[in-house]
Amino acid sequence: MAHADIEKKTGESFDRVTVYRTLQSFVEKGIIHLIPTRDNSIKYALCKNDCEAGHHHDNHVHFICDECNKTICLDDVTVPQVKLPKGFTPQHAEMVVNGICEECK
Repeated sequence: MAHADIEKKTGESFDRVTVYRTLQSFVEKGIIHLIPTRDNSIKYALCKNDCEAGHHHDNHVHFICDECNKTICLDDVTVPQVKLPKGFTPQHAEMVVNGICEECK
């Protein structure tokens, strides 16, 4: 879900800043993870059980449908290991695949 979608679902119970800070806190605690989008906005999804504060282990591919714009976590498809030059230490890798989802095909 996007920040705006979450805001709409909460109605007027919470203001924009409260929603944003809560989402950031959930990311930091390993409860949700960020999903990049084509338009450089951010969506959020629940983490799996092995994520923890400061350490996300959601090393899966995200699929964005070009027809319906739905973002889907492909939990069984992992981001490939990238061989970095000597002295480089990876912190986070993400992969987004665009195409047509099964429902829109």
